[in-house]
Amino acid sequence: MGTATARPPTVFHLFTVPVRKETEAAQEVLRAAGVDHTALHASGGASRAEVVLTGTAGTDILAEVVAALRHRLRHGVVVRRAGPGDIVVRSDPGVAHGVIVIRGPHRDVEARDAAGLRRALNIVLAEEPGRPPGGSPGRSWDRSPGGPGGPGRTGGSGGSGDLVPGPYAPSVLFRESQDPALAAEAIRLSRVFADPDFVRGAQPGRDLLEDLSALAEIAAKPRVLLDLLLLAHAFSRTDGGDHRVSELRLPGMDDARRLASTVEVFVQPSTDPEARTLTRPLPDGRRGFLIGVPPQTGELMANLSWVLPTLFQVAEDGGGGSAAPDRERVWADVDGSVASYLRSWRPGRGATLLPPLPLIPMTMPDGEVRHGPGDPFMVFDACTLFLMARELVPILNGNLDGEAAAGFPLPPFTAGLPREVRRELAADCGAYTLTMNALVLATGEDGPFPPDIGNVKRHFHAGRLSRFGRTRRLEEQARHDAGLLLRSVHRTTEAVLSYYAVVDMFAALARARGDGLLARHLEAIADRREAVCAYMLFVKRTELLADWGVRTWRDGEEEGWERLWEYVRHAQRHLVPLLVEE
Repeated sequence: MGTATARPPTVFHLFTVPVRKETEAAQEVLRAAGVDHTALHASGGASRAEVVLTGTAGTDILAEVVAALRHRLRHGVVVRRAGPGDIVVRSDPGVAHGVIVIRGPHRDVEARDAAGLRRALNIVLAEEPGRPPGGSPGRSWDRSPGGPGGPGRTGGSGGSGDLVPGPYAPSVLFRESQDPALAAEAIRLSRVFADPDFVRGAQPGRDLLEDLSALAEIAAKPRVLLDLLLLAHAFSRTDGGDHRVSELRLPGMDDARRLASTVEVFVQPSTDPEARTLTRPLPDGRRGFLIGVPPQTGELMANLSWVLPTLFQVAEDGGGGSAAPDRERVWADVDGSVASYLRSWRPGRGATLLPPLPLIPMTMPDGEVRHGPGDPFMVFDACTLFLMARELVPILNGNLDGEAAAGFPLPPFTAGLPREVRRELAADCGAYTLTMNALVLATGEDGPFPPDIGNVKRHFHAGRLSRFGRTRRLEEQARHDAGLLLRSVHRTTEAVLSYYAVVDMFAALARARGDGLLARHLEAIADRREAVCAYMLFVKRTELLADWGVRTWRDGEEEGWERLWEYVRHAQRHLVPLLVEE
């Protein structure tokens, strides 16, 4: 179908939708062109069902492949550069069917045939990334406290060229088990799933998509959190997702090490509201899993989590008299922060995004300590952990999409619901307990270490401490550890509540802007909220009380949760329409 140019082969990432037969059509064209490729399959709902076909090809062949596909994809085709040697090809509803658009940093160029596309691709691949003069970093899409970790390392080579070397975020706890090539692939996917308009609008003076090492630094903190989740899995009694087993088991460190060699995480520099999991074959025949974390969703969740106690208190004060102005003032403050995040959803070409208005402190407040009552780091960690755990739990239980999941046993409390809903609900509930256990492990002073639960059960009480030295020390330690346990439960519960609140608001925004498919998918997620809340109450009142001997629920807690949903309904009815009209 063409003769390759002297330019080194380009790594391409072609997005297709299997339910529309696009994947089969693209694979047919690639095979006819003699192009080897690997399919990265997504797990989850309809909005995440894209398959990414990745491989290498010369620009001549790639141009002819794209030209052959332009009438076989559901919309027009957008081609963009994703770093020095990567090209992303995907169908875009904003482009007319049959049209090919090459998206540059500052302008778009339409290609009418393979020859024009070939010339455009050569120009795009040869050009330096655009840097507007006088730009300065204004708003970063990686704003979580603690920020990036250490510098990224360079990964090893893959089997047949599908996994290539590159910088990556090293594991702290499972360094010897980590697959450097898969970890490097995760960092490359940060560029593939990026929204360049969002990245350039957030930081107009710097193009992070050109620097894999910078993306590896940004992924360092999520990689640490992934280690915590794997460690929590190793030391958490589990039925493996099968409620029929008679005895729970501890997976152990060997299972955690095995998982650490096949699971990686990356940050999606976009306003996509959902996390995602991609599966890909590894050279040794196993499957690798790549979890993408949405930074906007995590930060908005953290902001809502931070103000939940205030929202609950406003509701407890009543609904009339002097309390009404207080509610209006609090809601107005939250509206301003929420709007600053929702406003940047899917920014237009060349848009400069205003910095967000976070309610949560972005640094440790004076006088606060790590894992204390006012620690914002713990709130951010809880939100990101839950987003990742939600994707990790089906991997841990072997309950992913496909034939293997079709006969997988599901919890009895989900009976009566459609099977797909039952699977998703089981993952939500499993993510709640896994996140909680990971947060508990993270409270260790010298690294991940669980509190002494036995001492808490024996010596924790709310009364006066003993006068005797050894007993008093044990009681003091039990009181300290019980506080850490309680804060871990509260931060996890708040993260879950905020997750459903954010999903509800993004669903309203998607529907108001005409994306019905995404809106319906997000609304289906939000519909699971009631069942998950019931599960959280069951865990608090039954499981944790028996395991820890500590009362982890609050009087009137359910009424406080209802006040949060009142605010969400307010945002859907009043805040979202205002944003759409801007």
